[in-house]
Amino acid sequence: MKIKGKRIINTEEASEFANSVRGQYILSQALVFGIQKLKKYEDKDSPMHSIMRAEPSNRKDMEYLLDAFPLYRLHEREIWYPDEVKKTEE
Repeated sequence: MKIKGKRIINTEEASEFANSVRGQYILSQALVFGIQKLKKYEDKDSPMHSIMRAEPSNRKDMEYLLDAFPLYRLHEREIWYPDEVKKTEE
């Protein structure tokens, strides 16, 4: 493990991958799914809430990171909601 500036890096290859478009897509995908799961843990009416509780600040930090790594969210929007994308482009 190396500490490079303010980053802790396990391997140089992982760092290079995270900086690639594919790596950013995977990070973005993980954030999208993580946010969805945390929302279920935060919802008091959800059965997931009784199993585990989530810190809303963790989800908010993930949403902040998703703004920096938006590739999966953009791709998901294009694939699943193309009409909404067209409306915002007009």
